[in-house]
Amino acid sequence: MKLGLLMEAAQSQQALAAAAVQQLREHTGGLDAIVREEIRGTLIEELTALGDDSRRAAQTLRGLSHVASLRVAAWSVGVTALSAAIPFGLAWWMLPSRAEVAALRTARDELAAHGARRVDHQYRAAQSAGRTS
Repeated sequence: MKLGLLMEAAQSQQALAAAAVQQLREHTGGLDAIVREEIRGTLIEELTALGDDSRRAAQTLRGLSHVASLRVAAWSVGVTALSAAIPFGLAWWMLPSRAEVAALRTARDELAAHGARRVDHQYRAAQSAGRTS
């Protein structure tokens, strides 16, 4: 009888263990679905946040590109203006003014007149020396 009771108790324990294992399998299957759904939801949230961050970064980079283009344009205009101003400044500084040009023309005309008088004087001197000899 003890053996029968022992066998009955073992079978009862075995049935309880089998029921507990079956219940754990069902619970594990439910947990698997819940965990997968949580992972899926978290992944979707994170990817959405990453997409938003990427769009903001792209917009910021476009703004920086626009600012950089304006800065390059300003530098180009500045360098071009400076490159044009340097020759004009040098020309203004080195070339004579209108008053100086007028003074130089007057001096040239005086020198030309003086040279012509001297050539004329030398010609007359040569002619008179030729007549007297």
